[in-house]
This record gives sequence, structure tokens and C-alpha cells, in this order.
Amino acid sequence: MSDPFDNPEAPPASPFVPPSFGPPTEPVYGPTPQTPASGPPGNPAGASVVLATVQRPPRRSRAKMVGAVAGVVAVLGAATFAVAQLRSNDTNGGAASPKELGDKLVAAFTSEDVLGAIDLLVPGERETFRQPMIDLVHELTRLEVADKSADLNKIGGVDISITNQKVTVAQTNVSDIARVTITGRSKIVVDGKAVPIGNFLVDQAFNGERPNLDANKDDAKFDLSFASVERDGRWYVSLFYSAADKLRGGKDIPEKGVTTAGAATPEGAVDDMLTAIEKLDIEKMIAGLNPNEAEALQRYAPLFIADAQRQLDDFAGHITITSPKYSVTGSGNTRQVSLTAVKFTADSNGKQIDFEIKNGCVTMSTADTTFDSCDVKGLDKTVDKYLDQQGITDTAPLHTFIKDARKAFSDFEMHGLVVDNVNGKWFVSPIGSFTELLLSTLRALDRNEIETLVKDGRDVFGGVFGGISAGSDSTSTTGSGSTSGGRDG
Repeated sequence: MSDPFDNPEAPPASPFVPPSFGPPTEPVYGPTPQTPASGPPGNPAGASVVLATVQRPPRRSRAKMVGAVAGVVAVLGAATFAVAQLRSNDTNGGAASPKELGDKLVAAFTSEDVLGAIDLLVPGERETFRQPMIDLVHELTRLEVADKSADLNKIGGVDISITNQKVTVAQTNVSDIARVTITGRSKIVVDGKAVPIGNFLVDQAFNGERPNLDANKDDAKFDLSFASVERDGRWYVSLFYSAADKLRGGKDIPEKGVTTAGAATPEGAVDDMLTAIEKLDIEKMIAGLNPNEAEALQRYAPLFIADAQRQLDDFAGHITITSPKYSVTGSGNTRQVSLTAVKFTADSNGKQIDFEIKNGCVTMSTADTTFDSCDVKGLDKTVDKYLDQQGITDTAPLHTFIKDARKAFSDFEMHGLVVDNVNGKWFVSPIGSFTELLLSTLRALDRNEIETLVKDGRDVFGGVFGGISAGSDSTSTTGSGSTSGGRDG
């Protein structure tokens, strides 16, 4: 795989290295991409996060998946595919009032218009979700979870109707947040033949025959409530404010939240976060988060931050973080920051844990345990010890699964935590980091590898859980010596 991000400071390869985290061709999210969403993503090569760097496995025979989840995954694939051509971050989206916002949302639902619904999100949340969904769609279609037949303005095969709709607005104690409630009657009809299921699901979950996903949900009560947020005279749906508003327990919404505190550089954002963690300073942690993702948390934080800080202050221990070094990759408003070296020490009630990244290896030690990511044999012994403690029989299928997982993820790569530039300052992006981890995992796989791991997983499930059910009556020997040849790799 070619790596579009130059990383001259990347640590040398080793049997196991800490995530140096390789990004896709496009940033995780940020400005509207200049290349089509359907174009091929980057496929960076580099250090492995599994136990050995080896070649991709040969093609395997197809395995059967559990069909019960396939319909849900198919609908998800269809929905996300429809977002593949999300419109640009239009600051004139939303609506002129909370009432109009509710009406527009109903119209988007009944038109099965994912684009229209996305356009109603507050701009920061659109910015947060747009690019990850574009990238996720590409990976789902590449892996043939969804096909390419979905209409970009209408989810294929799904017909939603809402009748007798009524939109009511309840103002909160602040002028820029209102609670919108939509009630009525709803009906959902699914035409299974039009749902864009990919060949992978058809082959693996349905024995090669397209399933009958037809559904006709009877007329039911429709009741949806969400928080609407005002920005520059326009009102928007906010997923994060909706969640926060449900948790405030009737308390007044603060007029002003935690003041954001971005950094001048990408590595400065991570360094500031580490400092806040070391000092156990909750307010500084929250202030350093990307406001596109954490605006609601930052706004509502005064409701809980004092109590949370008191509880943390009562924690009988402390954290020391020393000698952090960083490697920054990426361009534009989205970067990835990797810790190439750092040492963490945490102690509490006389117990201490040491964690260190150095020379491409991760080491961790406690009073009775030592872990070294570059010691493959030591890692195998650690896995064996854990299996023994859990009463799990060390079997040949388990060895095969571990071997094939190493092969499948040998090209897994990320470059670190995602940080974003918002209004000229850099912030840590937890959601961006999570979605990049998910996307990097998908990019490391192809259809044949997934089929192999599914088959291996089924074999492990049967063998391992069969061993557990046998319990103490089993005559098999657990531990690293129970299978001839030991663990591969």
C-alpha cells in the first residue's frame, strides 16, 4: 500500500509496534474532498499492530455468516451509501424556526432523503460526520456489503410515511436551544428486492440467494423529540445537544459553558491533553476537545464538572507522564499525531503500573506482570496464561485464527490521534480518532480475508466453548504446550 502521508520519524518495524496509525488518502474528515468519494482510498504500508508482519493469506473457501444480523447490516449499508455524495457544509442549511425545522425533518423522513436530513444538522456536526460516512460508504461497497444501486436522495427499497403530524416547540431557559417534539402516525414498507444488498451478504449470509426482506410495518404511533440549536438566526437539529439535554435532569442549561482552549500546533493539542490528564484536570480535558464534536459537552459541563472534579481529587493516586515525543502526518485542517516515545507511571494505594513507548515497542509492567510488544514468544506465553486463567482450551483452531488474523492485519496502519483545526486552533478529536480506527481496520481487510476470519471464528467458537462446557471433566491439556508446534508467527 502507498502512504500519502510522509512520516520520516516513524519507528523501525518490529514484531509488534504501537499504533503508528496510517491514514487514508483523504483526511478522516474536514473540507469537502477534492477527489470523488468513490475513488480508491490510500493503502499505506508500514508497521504492523499485530504480532508479525507477513504476506496476505491466499484465497480461502467461503464461510457462512450468521444471517440474523444481515438485514440490519444491509439497511445500514444502504443508508450510508446514500450519504456518499453529501452536499457541502452549507451554512444556510437548517430552518428559520424550530417549528419549520420539525416540518423539514418530517419531509426528509417521508422522502427517505438522507441528504436532506444531514443538511438539517448543526454545521459542526455535519463537519464531524460527513467525511467519515463518505469513507465508510466506500469501504462497504468495496467489501460488497452494499452494492451501487442506491439513489443518493432516497434509500432504496424503503418507504416511510408519517401522517397527522404535529410539531410542537418548548423553549428552554436559554434563547438558543429549544425542544422540538413531532407526533403523528407512521408506516414503513420495505421492498426487499430494491434494498441494495451487496454480494458479500448474499453469498455469506443467504447461501447465495437474495433474501426476502419485504416488510410492512403496521400503522404505529410516531413520537420524536430532539434539541434544536440556533446559529446566526438559523435553527438546526443537534444529535449531541439532544443527548445532553436528556441527561441534564431538569436543571437549567448554562448560559455559558467551558471555554475552549485549542493549541497553536497539532502536537501541542495532544501535549496539552496529556498535561490535563497528568494533572487530572477535567475542565482542561474538556476544553481541549474539538468543539465540532464536544460543543454540547462543553456547554453542559458546568452542570456536573465540579462534582466530577471533587470525586477525581479524592482519587488516592497520581499519574506521571514524561518525555513525550510526537510525529505529525497529514495536511490541511486534519492531522494525525503519533506518540513515538513516552513514559506513563500511575500509582494508587501502593500499586504501580509503568507503560512506555520506545524504539517502536510498547512495554508495560506491574508488580507481577511484564509485557513487551516486541517479544513475540513472551506475548504468546501471556496469551496462553490468560487462556489458562479463563479455563479455555488452547486449540489448533485458536492458533489458526491468530495466525490468519496476523496475516489479515499485517498492513493495518494508523498514524495516531486525529486532531482538527477549528477557527485557527488545534483540538483533539475523539470521534475522529475512533472513526479513523474503524476505517483503518476495514481498509486492512479484503473480502477473502473477512471470509477466512469468519470461518476461523466459527471454528474457534465451537472448539473453545466446547472446551469450556467440558469443564474439569475434559482430559485435554491447556497451555502453550497443548498443541504441537506451538503458536505460529
